[in-house]
Formats: sequence, C-alpha cells, structure tokens
Amino acid sequence: TQQLNQNGKSIDQVDIIARTGWTTRNLLDAIERENPEAYHLVSLLIGVNNQYRGLPFNQFETEFDSLLNIAIRIVGSKDFVFVLSIPDYGVTPFGSSNREKIGKELDAYNAYIKQRCTIESIPFVDITGISRELGSSGQALASDQLHPSGFQYNKWVEKTLPVVLELLGS
Repeated sequence: TQQLNQNGKSIDQVDIIARTGWTTRNLLDAIERENPEAYHLVSLLIGVNNQYRGLPFNQFETEFDSLLNIAIRIVGSKDFVFVLSIPDYGVTPFGSSNREKIGKELDAYNAYIKQRCTIESIPFVDITGISRELGSSGQALASDQLHPSGFQYNKWVEKTLPVVLELLGS
C-alpha cells in the first residue's frame, strides 16, 4: 500500500482475509462468511499450509481454482487480479530437515498455480526464488525463524510492484 501510494495510486482501504496457518479451505470458508464484494484489486497467495498439512494435492487444485474464480468475481475482471507463488519454508530452520521434499512439493504447487494463471491470463509473481535466495540469512525471517521478515516482504513488494502498477494502468 505504501509503495502504491508513493507511486500515485491512492489506496483507501486494504482488507486481508487470509490468516497465518490457513489452508485453501479455511480461506474459502472465510470468504463465504464475509462475502466480500466490489474490490478494485485482489491478490492471492495461498497453499503452503495445504502442503505442510499433507492434504491431497487434488484438493488444493480444486480449491485454488475456486479461489481464483472468486477473486475474478469480486473484482469484476481478471484484469485486476494477481497471484504470488508460495515461498519455500524448507530453507528455514523449521523446514531444513525436509528441505528437498518441501522444495519439490512446493515446486509442484507453484507449477499448478502458474499454469492456472497462464490459462486465465492473470499475472503470476514468482517470489519463491527470493525466499530461497535469502534462506535463513540475515534479516530474511521473523523472530519465529519460519515466517518471512519485513525485509523479505519488502523484497516481494519490489518484485510485485511493477506488475501491480501495470494492472492499475501506470
């Protein structure tokens, strides 16, 4: 929001529906309860907890497709929807014992997400590489040594901002 405001895009309201730890099903349930309508821009970054909990991949596919369709519906057009890839928590101390397995599974999730975005002509922003490059070094992680730090989020914003500005007509 700060970066958009600094680039001449006035953002009056930001709603974050998803919460840390949620799966695609949790997000679908929350959207059903909250019934969000009439947004100007919608982003989607979801799925890591499906993988973490070992839920069936086909459940993720079905529910992600539903979430993407809902995002398009509440913004009124796929022209104002963008999707971010799932960051790789296998590079954190929390996931380091299963780094390779986590990475491969998240690659499959991200490949599916990217494919769906390509089919729908929706921008897909790959932030997974940033999470892998930063790993657990320096300021990459929050104090829990699992979730991204503000520093890492800023790196994601740097990569995402040009995409969003283009969607908003800059």
